[in-house]
Amino acid sequence: MGEKTAKLILLSVPIGNLEDITQRALKTLNEEQYFFVEDTRNFSKLLDLLKIEKIGKKFYSYHDHSKEDVYEKIFLILEEQNVVIASDAGSPIISDPAYPLVKKAIEKGITVTSNPGVSSPLVALELSGLPAHPFMFHGFLGRDKSSLNKSFDLFESIEGGHFFFESPNRLMGTLEILCARFPNENIVVARELTKFYESVYRFKGHEFQDKREDILEKGEIVIGLSISKSKKLSERQIAQLGEEYLQSPTPKALSKLLSLILDRPTKEIYSYLNKK
Repeated sequence: MGEKTAKLILLSVPIGNLEDITQRALKTLNEEQYFFVEDTRNFSKLLDLLKIEKIGKKFYSYHDHSKEDVYEKIFLILEEQNVVIASDAGSPIISDPAYPLVKKAIEKGITVTSNPGVSSPLVALELSGLPAHPFMFHGFLGRDKSSLNKSFDLFESIEGGHFFFESPNRLMGTLEILCARFPNENIVVARELTKFYESVYRFKGHEFQDKREDILEKGEIVIGLSISKSKKLSERQIAQLGEEYLQSPTPKALSKLLSLILDRPTKEIYSYLNKK
């Protein structure tokens, strides 16, 4: 078989301000024919705003609910032509689940390339005033309290910045839980980034109740949290381990519990407990 020359192109588009479009992205939008996008109507409007000629271009829907036949269509086109993947805003990998497609393309020996551009998590990081190294981006978290607390357990165990998306209707509920968990940590709420109504709210967890009236529950939102000193285990995890110990209160079980909490070898702790 000959070498595959067609490429899968990941195209980042502005998240609000059209002036953030790159020259490379404009070239791709002008030259390519096949586009798989989050919403074909929104993408068509974007091309109109950018004054991109649409004659001869073909638009298809691609999103997190796309079925196998969409993948088949993409790979059929890729046998001869480039395919562009784009979201309504930002990066198709960050904003939407292009990962499964990229993974399949790599497995098939297809070249994957990126036309990078603006991305709201990075803009939020830049404006947050939080330490930039290290930082993690978590996408959207679970919706219920239990799922949120599991995510926050992870945050608590890793020092650095943690950023995630949140919807306006869940914003205050999430902040209530987050700020109660981390009263002394720095938190940022960034909304409508790069747009006319861009707003960035910075506060410590214990200041949330005084700040909540200032925070608008509208638009696209990124929340950031800085963990200044990581814990090996969260308070919830310690409580769970404590319950397990109480069910079998032996020196060996206590050694294991203290080992996890203190980050010391189990054998070392066991020897201390058994000294006479």
